Amino acid sequence: IEIELSPPSNTSTNTDVIRRVIDRNKGAERGRGVAASTYFVNGVTTNLKTVQKLVSEKYKIAIDNLCTFLPQDRVGSFSAFDSKQLLQETEKSVSGTQ
Repeated sequence: IEIELSPPSNTSTNTDVIRRVIDRNKGAERGRGVAASTYFVNGVTTNLKTVQKLVSEKYKIAIDNLCTFLPQDRVGSFSAFDSKQLLQETEKSVSGTQ
């Protein structure tokens, strides 16, 4: 998964490319039952905390609040979803598909 973020136009900083590589097999080997992720910012390996800090401080995006990315007409039903439904509905909302 890769996303390029551009800072507000009134700043002189460059865009940032954030990439997450999910290795389903790697997570299973460690017995966590979920995929292990590797994060990159502008091609440099980093950790999740660094990505969260960059996105929240530089871009003012609350990535820990998934409702930020949902259309308002879908927020009400969002709290009733299980984890699989959360992922599916979030993907639909971000991609704009139904």
